Amino acid sequence: MSFSNTLAFQPILLLSALFFLVAMCHATTVEKTTYHGHEAYRLSDGKTEAVIVPSLSGRVMRFGAIGGANWLWNALPERLQGNGYKNYGGDKTFAGPHPVWNTFTDSLWPPEPTWDGAAHIGQILPDGKFKTTGNVWRGFGVRVIREFSFNAAGEFVVSQTLEKVEGEPRVLAIWPVTQVAPPDAVYVPLNEKSAYLWGYHPYGTLPKTARVEPLVETPTQIGTPTPRPRLLKITPTSGGGYKLGADSPVVSIAAVKDGVAFVQRTEKIKAQYPEGVEGAGLTVEFYNHGEGGAAHYIELELMSPLYSLKMGESKTLVTRWSLHALPGKIATPESISQLLQPTAN
Repeated sequence: MSFSNTLAFQPILLLSALFFLVAMCHATTVEKTTYHGHEAYRLSDGKTEAVIVPSLSGRVMRFGAIGGANWLWNALPERLQGNGYKNYGGDKTFAGPHPVWNTFTDSLWPPEPTWDGAAHIGQILPDGKFKTTGNVWRGFGVRVIREFSFNAAGEFVVSQTLEKVEGEPRVLAIWPVTQVAPPDAVYVPLNEKSAYLWGYHPYGTLPKTARVEPLVETPTQIGTPTPRPRLLKITPTSGGGYKLGADSPVVSIAAVKDGVAFVQRTEKIKAQYPEGVEGAGLTVEFYNHGEGGAAHYIELELMSPLYSLKMGESKTLVTRWSLHALPGKIATPESISQLLQPTAN
């Protein structure tokens, strides 16, 4: 190759090296580890990490910046003693919605041991991915398969699949449940054309301790009607448990603590979502577990549409988690609304 050809080839070499470095920066590592005495697997993109424990029904038990605090609530060891159902905390995937549970089983709570309690099978996949496969749910004939990875944008990606393997067809939704240590506030996007008065639907009467605030914009001109709220702010409090949902136009939710936002997103699909009224099912749900102290946690829940699953069929919901430092460490309606908007997959 001549010297002139070598010079001409240099930009290509530099570009190739740049692409290689970018790919290396976003490469995900998967390593075997232990977490509170359980065999676990740690995924990291060099900035953020997640720890999955297959023996705890495939839960994600830690998520946060490397060296930073764990955003996920973990139960204290003394709460896990004795027999019966144990809520370890973290993040898991259920088949929902919750009201259908006692249609095919004995009760609404606690979950059947094969649903939440039995170990899942863990498997390291190529390209920095990790997979867990759960048990067949008694009465539903489905199993939960979860696949974890980091994408090029630095988002932690949780792909959760309901696979119908036996029995009669069932109408179900994919129901991920992320239990979080109480943040300063939680934000839910609201639908300006919501079927619900304030843009959200409470499950029963909210306790007096609940601090739920629809954020309404101030009209720019005198005489202009006040617009419907587009954002719901929830300040978690102890002293009473409650749950609410919203027919949000974008399926996302944000928890904010110490100037950082933990955002979860998924795709909005034109279909009937669970619960609520016809045509205005609930895409986002929030639960406040009202116990005080270290037992207090909240739940972030992004729902899939309802699916009629027959033998051999499966449906998948992909959620994307991300951490964002807020400008000036202050959560404003504008900054949170922007974070809640959908991004490219």
